[in-house]
Amino acid sequence: MLVFASLVHDAGYCSLLTDHILEMTDYAPKRPAASITDVLTHGFPSVRTRVHARIPLRRDFSLNVFLWSLMRRCGFSDVFRSLRCTLERHSFAPFLHLALEPVNRILTASLQDTHAARH
Repeated sequence: MLVFASLVHDAGYCSLLTDHILEMTDYAPKRPAASITDVLTHGFPSVRTRVHARIPLRRDFSLNVFLWSLMRRCGFSDVFRSLRCTLERHSFAPFLHLALEPVNRILTASLQDTHAARH
C-alpha cells in the first residue's frame, strides 16, 4: 500500500518519542475500530505490537508528487523554498537525482506547451 506520510518519521525527526503512535495502512473502517476496542481490552502496547505498520520513507514518490503539485499551483520560487527545507531536513545527497528528474520533466513539458501555443 502506498502511504504519503508517517507521523513516526515526523516525530522521530523532532526527537519525540514514537512508542505511543500507532500507524495503520489498512483503511477499512472495521480495522481501526477493532483496534480501538482491542486497545481498551488488551492495552496499547500489545495492540501496537500486532497492528502497527512500519511505513517506509519513500523520498522518490513524495518528492515527485510534491514537486508536480507545487509547480503547477505555486511556481518555481515556492517549490525551491520548500525543497530547500526538505533538503535541510533529510540531507542533500539522496534528493539530488530525485529533485532534478521531475524538475527536468516539468521544464520540458512547459517548453513543449509554450512551443505548441506559439505554433
